[in-house]
Amino acid sequence: MHDIRLPLDCDDTTMPPSSPLHQWSRLLVEASHALDRPLDSTKHHSQLMRDAGFDGVTETIHKWPQNSWAKDPQHKEIGQWTTMNMLEGLQGWSMRPFTQGLGWSTEELEVLLIGVRREIKDRGVHAYWPM
Repeated sequence: MHDIRLPLDCDDTTMPPSSPLHQWSRLLVEASHALDRPLDSTKHHSQLMRDAGFDGVTETIHKWPQNSWAKDPQHKEIGQWTTMNMLEGLQGWSMRPFTQGLGWSTEELEVLLIGVRREIKDRGVHAYWPM
């Protein structure tokens, strides 16, 4: 199995809890639970597989950079693709969870997404998707 794990993570102080990207990620998980479609279920996959009778289950978490901040050429390229994917899909991934799951207005969501888009492109924000 291979899947993303939300919320986004960061190993330094470049994505503090007050950052729009951090808030979006955390609120997206909250909204997914409100809609009974949890986006953080991957944290349970290893145990679910063991409970189902699989032997030798191992879990390896890879860091998939949110943008091209990483020094490693392969991670830098992954980050470039992730930036493009995020910018193209952000509104679509956010609209239903935030408006129906959290009760936000479209306008409230758009205000948050302005900051999220800015941080998605900011190479000074060292966020990554745990995979």
